[in-house]
Amino acid sequence: MSNNDTTREPEKKPAAEPEASESRTTVGKETRNDPAQKATDAPAPEEKETEAAETVTDGEDRLPKENNLIKLPVRRDPDAEKQRRSRRRRLILLPVAALVIVLALVVLLFPELVNFDAVKRYFHYLGKRDSEGYGSISFDADGTNDYGTLGDVFALGADGGLYLFDFNGEQKLVIEGTTSDPRVLCSDDRVLCYSMSGSYFALADLNGNRLIDTTLSGTILDVDLSRDGYIAYNQSGSEEKTVTTVLNRDGAAIYRYRSSSQYLNLCAVSSNGQALAVAGLSENNSAFSSNVVFLKTNQELVAGSEEAEKSVKRLDLGNRLVYDLSFTAADRVCILTEDALVFASTAGEQLKEYPYEDGILTACSFGGKGFVVLLLRDSMGDGYTLLSFDPNGKLLGSDSFHQTFHSLDARGSYIALLSDGGLTVYRKNLQQYAQQTDVGSATQVCMRDDGTALLISGDKAEMYYP
Repeated sequence: MSNNDTTREPEKKPAAEPEASESRTTVGKETRNDPAQKATDAPAPEEKETEAAETVTDGEDRLPKENNLIKLPVRRDPDAEKQRRSRRRRLILLPVAALVIVLALVVLLFPELVNFDAVKRYFHYLGKRDSEGYGSISFDADGTNDYGTLGDVFALGADGGLYLFDFNGEQKLVIEGTTSDPRVLCSDDRVLCYSMSGSYFALADLNGNRLIDTTLSGTILDVDLSRDGYIAYNQSGSEEKTVTTVLNRDGAAIYRYRSSSQYLNLCAVSSNGQALAVAGLSENNSAFSSNVVFLKTNQELVAGSEEAEKSVKRLDLGNRLVYDLSFTAADRVCILTEDALVFASTAGEQLKEYPYEDGILTACSFGGKGFVVLLLRDSMGDGYTLLSFDPNGKLLGSDSFHQTFHSLDARGSYIALLSDGGLTVYRKNLQQYAQQTDVGSATQVCMRDDGTALLISGDKAEMYYP
């Protein structure tokens, strides 16, 4: 039998001439002959079996019926069919899974190669960027001002209080207060304005709601706002030299540390509000030294008490002056001193330090997420060196330039540097991300989490898109 599903027809034999003694009758398609002739003409049983046999092609059974073949489906094994489907699915899924794994490894090992923020910016500013007036904010520039951004809100701290604007230039909130020498701090969804060496501070949220508007009883020495919205502030006390207070996101006091032995001029609170660091000067035999005290906010202690001495951790910094400090991780604090950047743990251990050596401290920003950026000026020339560090003090990257420096700010995973050469936006490893040479008369920059920045000039802020 061939593979073309054909049934072989028997060879046609010429009809024999009838003999006189024979009689033959035909009924339908069957021919009856006498026994002698029938024995001669009848096909062999093997030939009939061959003619009636079927050819199976493509898994179908064929049965003869009056020489016409009827095709019937073959009964398949359900288990075998499931196995075939399973194999087909595996053949499809394996390449897809391999591609997903490769992409995940690229994102984890080389995050700087994956620019998700560019995609987010495209959709976020779609239809806004080209609209008239969007990203341009005008304000009263009289007096001393400070600035910040959170979400799509621009915050202005002025002598008259705290002002919030959306990016269409519309004023969202005004909290009036006496804020001479104002300072603005921004978290992910909170903005705080306080008066340096005054007693007033105000807090608002991203939606323009007034949360705190108060005047403290003592002079404010320092304030910190964590990324999650916890607040710590130092103020002069009536019976103690310094009282440090920690507020939760709702503005309620959850912790106080009272110091009667030394003035604490700096404070920092961890992102979740569970750890506190305070810095100040202490006197010993007419010699002054700086130290940082690390505390847990679930224990309210009196400084100098036996209980406090057992539970607090302290880092002595010798005769160095401390300019600022900030949490860079839940249990890591970076301390900016006059001659080095010091990295410490909340256990009171110094992990690492980066001395300025021949450089002169020019600027430092703690606004980035999980890193610190430091700017040093060359003492022997007009060059600058920009450096970034992780929470343990590991150098992430560096860059240098020779144009006159104006402003430095970090936010999210980006760094903005404004100089006479224009605006340069870096990633946290100081790889250049974007650059703009024409910045008009801008003298200050505010970096934003999504990679955009606000260029501030006099009484106007303009959005920059990478």
